[in-house]
Parts: sequence; structure tokens; C-alpha cells
Amino acid sequence: MIHVQTRRQHRMQQVPLAVGLVPLSLLLALAFGGCERDRLSAVTEAPSQVQSLGGSTNTSTTTPSAKPCLQSGDVCQTGDHCCSGVCGVDGHCAGLAGCSVIGEKCDSNEQCCSRACADPGTGIKICHGLDGCRPTDELCTAGGDNSECCSKACFLDQLTGVGRCGPDFTRPCLPEGEICEPARPPCCGPNSTVTSPPFTCQVTSIGVSRCAYPSGPNNCGMPGNPCSMNNDCCTIAPSDRHYCTPGRGFLECAASCAPLNAGCRASRDCCTGMRCVDGLCQNSDVSCNQLGQPCTLPAGCCSGNCAVRDGGLMTCAL
Repeated sequence: MIHVQTRRQHRMQQVPLAVGLVPLSLLLALAFGGCERDRLSAVTEAPSQVQSLGGSTNTSTTTPSAKPCLQSGDVCQTGDHCCSGVCGVDGHCAGLAGCSVIGEKCDSNEQCCSRACADPGTGIKICHGLDGCRPTDELCTAGGDNSECCSKACFLDQLTGVGRCGPDFTRPCLPEGEICEPARPPCCGPNSTVTSPPFTCQVTSIGVSRCAYPSGPNNCGMPGNPCSMNNDCCTIAPSDRHYCTPGRGFLECAASCAPLNAGCRASRDCCTGMRCVDGLCQNSDVSCNQLGQPCTLPAGCCSGNCAVRDGGLMTCAL
């Protein structure tokens, strides 16, 4: 037996050491012809509830902090402090197998489950969260609202006790919002079939490729409409940006960036001068702008790259 304390569970619990645990990535590879690399772990930036192994639900009440989450091997008291969401019985954050989760240190985009590795302004590169729904391997609320995952499927990891977004085994293609790459299955159509259009693999504002509807006035939602990612949302004027943020219990299109203490999935959702911390927009402790936020020069971006994105607008990107 091993003891772990997860990011979403404040009490200690016993979890059987599953020697034969099958990674979600392996299941995905089997389902899609073995084209997905071995990836296991995931993370969510929003405080939420996770179904425990005993069937109870524990809510995190951690106050948002601009401090970075703890890395694997760092001393911890609860899983809330760890990027992986797991604090071991030895009082140290436990790492998760496979790709690096949000907040963990990285050297390249390929290391991250989100495929977004960049400096947030601290001088150290970490994995960043994506706007909208969570792609495969990110942490999610097991036993809760599956809509936070692009696949609408959140599975409880019996070893660590954290929920992870898994693949959608009901169709042979990737749903909207999922990361799309040459080695992965194609993007789905609206009827769970492999069609193109309407879903195509598109480069988003920060530079990560995701399955999305082709942009256009006839393929977007007005403020208040449900969305899976910012590409789903309309812009009123050419100078506007697309926003898909946590609203009335679901992701919805917003007319503007999220203000202080408003809900967010990524720092891109927040207005300039803020960053997304534990699911809420908080004042940033660095002077540079985060991924997906407006810019005029590369020096103004924490990532060091100011590119033409979002329909011709200058945006901090990978």
C-alpha cells in the first residue's frame, strides 16, 4: 500500500499500488491503431471537486496565490500545493508518468500535455494550460462535470486518486478542442465521423494546434453561447479577440477578457496585467504579458514572442 494526498483531496487515503495500471495513452493507442505516444498525467488550473476512492467528495478551498505550484520532489503538506496534485506520505510532491502537467518545469512544447511550454516571466519555463476545454491527460473533476474535458470523459486514476481527461472511445476521431498532431487521429465532424470540414486542425492564438470549427461569421457563437474554446466565439469588431471562459456553470463566449477574480482556464482569458491562478484571474507579479494576451513587441511577452494571431492581432505566443 502507498499513501498519497491529492491536490483535490485534503485527507490522507490508502491507494493500492496498481502494478498493472494501463496508461490512458496506451488505451488511446490501441483504440486508434497505436498512433498515440505514451502519456499519462494531466492537471487543471481550476479548484474543483474530485471523487475519492471511498465515494466521498472533497472541495478545495485554497486561496488563489501567484506562487508557482511545487515540483516533483518538493516538500508539501497537501496535494493542493503540488503541480501533479499528489503529495506523498513522505511529504514530497509525487510526479506523474508521461507528459508534464500544468505548472511543471519543461524544456520543450512536446514535454507538456498541453503542448505549451513557455516562461511565465520567472526565467523558468513551465507547462501552461489551454483556454476552454481540457485536452487528453489534463486533470479534471472525476465524478463531476465531464464537460471540462474536450472528450467529455474524465477518468479516476486508481493509483493517485486524481481525475484525468481521457480519450473518447465512442468515435475514431478527435473532438473539438483536442490537440491535433500528425501522429494522432483526424479531427471529428459534428456527427462523430471523420469529416473535413467542419472540424479542422487549426493553429490557435498561442501556437498550439487544436481541432476547431473554421473561423467565420457563420461558425461562431455570440456572448453567452456555449463554447469549447475561444475559436468558437464571434468578435464584434476587427480589433476584438475571441474569449471562451467559465460562466454560468459551463464554458461560454464572452465579449471581453475576464476581470480580476473572474473565472478562467488560462491566462489568455484574463485581461492584460493578470494571470490565471487556481481558476481565477489574479494580478500578475511580473511585468510581461502571458501567452495569448495582446502585445506590440516581443519584449512585452513573457514568452519572448509577439506574433500575428487572432485574426491579424498581435498576440504573445509560443
